Amino acid sequence: MRKRRRSEIRDEIFDKSRKTQRSPNKTQSDDGKLDLLVKMVQGLTEDVKLVRKQQEQFNVKDAITLGTNVCLVKLENDKDKEKIMINKTKLGKIPTKKIYIIDDLTKTERGKPNQLRKKAAEEKKNGENVKLEYNKITIDGVVWKWNKDKEILEEIKIRFPVNIPKN
Repeated sequence: MRKRRRSEIRDEIFDKSRKTQRSPNKTQSDDGKLDLLVKMVQGLTEDVKLVRKQQEQFNVKDAITLGTNVCLVKLENDKDKEKIMINKTKLGKIPTKKIYIIDDLTKTERGKPNQLRKKAAEEKKNGENVKLEYNKITIDGVVWKWNKDKEILEEIKIRFPVNIPKN
């Protein structure tokens, strides 16, 4: 009887440990979609203070230090996040500090850039001129953008202004 109880307890504990998640799984809420992970090599505490000072400019909800080099920035709207993600390449031009910004995405949201990269690789193999951007891809002048609702790539029709010669 005693051995059975110990083995049952051991099995129960083992099953619970197998079921527990190793890392917290984010929910698919809108709040999680607006998070950015900022990794800085030098001067993290000063940069977090700077981010908090600029909250009005970017509508930052919160800036939290996660470790010695990582900061989680929560934004209030999607437009600010898109603006930051588009302009993040400008951070590489700062010679004194190395700052990296990535999306804090759920597992399903990570599929979007992967599909964009796969599409770009396929088209490059076919000899097409490909430009990969944030949430969109340009293939020989045709722009494809990621549709959040349908979760597919859709072709965007861009209206170019017509130049009418003046007499």
